[in-house]
Amino acid sequence: MSISWSVPVSNGGSPILDYKIWWDAGLRNDVFVLLQSSTGNLHQFVQSAGIVVNGQYTFKVQAINVVGASNFSQSFTIVAATLPGAPIQLVRYQASIHSIEIRWSQPTVTGGSNITDYRVYWDEGRGTNQFSYIGNTQGYQFFIITNATSQLFIAGKNYTFRVTAVNIIGEGVYT
Repeated sequence: MSISWSVPVSNGGSPILDYKIWWDAGLRNDVFVLLQSSTGNLHQFVQSAGIVVNGQYTFKVQAINVVGASNFSQSFTIVAATLPGAPIQLVRYQASIHSIEIRWSQPTVTGGSNITDYRVYWDEGRGTNQFSYIGNTQGYQFFIITNATSQLFIAGKNYTFRVTAVNIIGEGVYT
């Protein structure tokens, strides 16, 4: 989990030397403990110990100069997330020589974040493990490939499709 912040508008008349980061350790009880006593003059911090997927963590930051510590920043809450798992139950719903519709269900593991999109890949009937991106679904759990003017699919030829789920972190593994 990575957090970052802006330099305060006012430094109290003395340059900022350091920052302290406080957090609630995911307990959601408004009790903050010192997480990091010094970041130097960096405006970011990465925390991985004690973080669990779907956990909510609230942070506050203090700027430090020769006079002392500032008031706390406004608190901010982050929900820990990871990449989503693969969509499940991928099936061919309808097919003809001009079009195919595939459908699937949401992954059982969303990564702690809403699924925002699905991306569809296919092997173009090559029968190899080389897949080409053919489109995204903007969150819908189906995709239709169509070409009304020419034959898109050859009868008897196998076509393989793969689908990935996307959340705020990125694209997960494919089916």
